[in-house]
Amino acid sequence: MNMKTIARALFRYFIKGLLVVVPIGAALFLIFWGVRTIDNALNLSGIFLTNTKTGKPLYIPGLGILNVIVIILIVGVLVTRSNAGLTAGLSDSLYLIFSTLRSRTSPMPLSVKIKSSANRFWWK
Repeated sequence: MNMKTIARALFRYFIKGLLVVVPIGAALFLIFWGVRTIDNALNLSGIFLTNTKTGKPLYIPGLGILNVIVIILIVGVLVTRSNAGLTAGLSDSLYLIFSTLRSRTSPMPLSVKIKSSANRFWWK
């Protein structure tokens, strides 16, 4: 084996390693950045708590993420305990919004696309 072959093989290994390491590193960076950003944005401890010695707002790490988790849990409980009428009304509202958006972006109106429920797949 000559030096060119060894250098070419090492270069290929380096490129293959980069193709594995860079996406993993970028994903980890984005996860840490997102968590830190959410924590800083939703950490409400500075509003309610102050350090008695310095008078500066008190920062509690992780409180913003905890706020997000609590909000998601509260919304989940409210949706679960709500009656079917509220859920049906919400789904009807979402359908109306998305059908309006769809009809604005497509060349044919939605009423022309859906001929009837019995003939659902008329385009085949």
